[in-house]
Amino acid sequence: MAQTNNKHRGFTLLEVLFALVIISVVMFSYSKSLSVASSHSLLANQKFFARVLLKNAYAQDRIERRVLNKTTEIEFAGALWLLEREEIESSDSKLMFIRYQAFRQDAANKKAISILFGRGDKQ
Repeated sequence: MAQTNNKHRGFTLLEVLFALVIISVVMFSYSKSLSVASSHSLLANQKFFARVLLKNAYAQDRIERRVLNKTTEIEFAGALWLLEREEIESSDSKLMFIRYQAFRQDAANKKAISILFGRGDKQ
């Protein structure tokens, strides 16, 4: 009887390639989910900073008892922000609203973050 030598048994090329394909699919899906999570985190930070800016502008306008329809550039949190203020009359002309919008100047995504404050009776 012929004996086979089992000392040098290992994986076949097909098994190794199949394992590499599985590992690469898992790694690709993991890197994609990290990329999505990173972009969502950046957007959440931008929204937070914009809200801080807008609330500060509203508080400052209330202290000074004025609202100017103007655009201001502000350096905040390592970025240049564009802050817009606008007075809006309600449809019944009894109430005034103030719309504050913030844009991050150097961001690729130029979405505005807006807050609308009611000012009360028109004076």
